[in-house]
Amino acid sequence: MITTTARSGEKLSSAIASQDVAALISGEQNTVWIDVESPTENELKWLEDTFQFHPLCIDDCRTFSNSPKLDEYDHFLFLVTHDTYMEDELAVRHEMDFFLGKNYLVSVHQKPSRSTKSLHSRCEARAVLAVFRQPAIILHAILDELPEDIFPILNRWEEKMDMLEARVFSNQGHHVLNDIMNLKRQLAELRRNLAMQQDVISKLIHTDVIIELKNSRFLFRDLHNQLIRLHDLIENQRDALGNILEIHYSSLTHRIGENSHKVNLVMQRLTIITTIFMPLSFMAGIYGMNFEEMPGTKNPNGFLILIGFMLFIASLMYFSFRRKKIF
Repeated sequence: MITTTARSGEKLSSAIASQDVAALISGEQNTVWIDVESPTENELKWLEDTFQFHPLCIDDCRTFSNSPKLDEYDHFLFLVTHDTYMEDELAVRHEMDFFLGKNYLVSVHQKPSRSTKSLHSRCEARAVLAVFRQPAIILHAILDELPEDIFPILNRWEEKMDMLEARVFSNQGHHVLNDIMNLKRQLAELRRNLAMQQDVISKLIHTDVIIELKNSRFLFRDLHNQLIRLHDLIENQRDALGNILEIHYSSLTHRIGENSHKVNLVMQRLTIITTIFMPLSFMAGIYGMNFEEMPGTKNPNGFLILIGFMLFIASLMYFSFRRKKIF
């Protein structure tokens, strides 16, 4: 779907037919914004024919590009960036492509974009005449909304880290390691993407291909600073998550140590019990042999004497171990 908005003098027009776009662009005093959402092959072919865009740029609009970039051509700049949203507890990136010309901006995106919707709403309210002074200012108005979508994600992740920390300290996190590693992977991916977007905006600030950018570079410097602040926030969250991971490993080590200590105590007690019964078993084994002449066998109280002696030996060994604090 193609939506065209143009400024001619002090007049802002929308719902412009595709066949009228070429005439609007030919007027150097006009400023035109063409927004293409979920483009069809015919719409991409129309963009290529109308604006003489490079076929490689059109191919990039068809497929998802994992990395933001800025390509400079003779009469336009091609910018690839990403908008990040939270979907089902995951940070999902949507690609947004821009063609920045001398008096036009073309935005192409496969998914609905909050930033372009916001600008369309302002256009309907006729509150963006100042924005439509230059295509670069329109580009900034769209890109300036992108960092705002990341702050709710970081806030959600901060809440998630608080819950992970509570689970680690309460020893209830049976799957806490998986959750920590998933969040760490998302933070690393978002950090990498923001770092690349910083490089793209930095290149955009210093490019000399389109002279009109000189008058709006301060806007993109401010956007660059916002991305730096976001990058710093992500670094802080990565450090906090790293601390939670260290606490988790320390807790695991402590629990393993406690379990090993308990096992050692059990084995020690079993060993002592076995040691106590060794002489008793020895005596029981001797008097269990089938000899007729054995000491005490003719004594009517021989059995009781043997049992008493065995109890005496067992008691002696028991109190000996207790005195040495072994048992």
